[in-house]
Amino acid sequence: GSDVVLSQCLEYAAQHLLLGAFDFREVFEILAYCLDCQIKPSALVSQVYTLLAQHTVHLLCQDCKQPDTTDFGKQFIDRLPPAFVAAHQAKSEIFASVGCPACHGTGYSQRIILFEVLKMEPWLKEMLLTHTPLADIRRTASEKGFVAIEQKSIDLLLTGKTSIEQILSIVV
Repeated sequence: GSDVVLSQCLEYAAQHLLLGAFDFREVFEILAYCLDCQIKPSALVSQVYTLLAQHTVHLLCQDCKQPDTTDFGKQFIDRLPPAFVAAHQAKSEIFASVGCPACHGTGYSQRIILFEVLKMEPWLKEMLLTHTPLADIRRTASEKGFVAIEQKSIDLLLTGKTSIEQILSIVV
């Protein structure tokens, strides 16, 4: 099964550079998947150096973006985790894409890639080896400065740089 293949890949990685691509929204989903596949924490801490997740987001065209006054937009903002919104003192105005000649009618000017990187640092190794629940690992990572893709995408929304439709698949 896939768990055997993943184990073999990690063994191979011990002697070679290996870049694994998983289709997960965040690094903690990758970590959970590895543990669900019965990858021993000792193998993870000795053979994995960094977990990386990424997501592409389109930035709004500054020439044609319009305030998002839809009920969905207001409800979306109200459902965001308060801690994520707290970084933006007052609720910022959110915007929607429109389309104009400058953006070739798309409503967006460019794409950026949001990254999430979790290094296999000593604190993480210790937590994995002692079978610490992922929720506690996530909390500790956040306390140590880890910034999730979800937070980065909400920051882009609340600063008027992207639209809800661009971050909807990230913020679930």
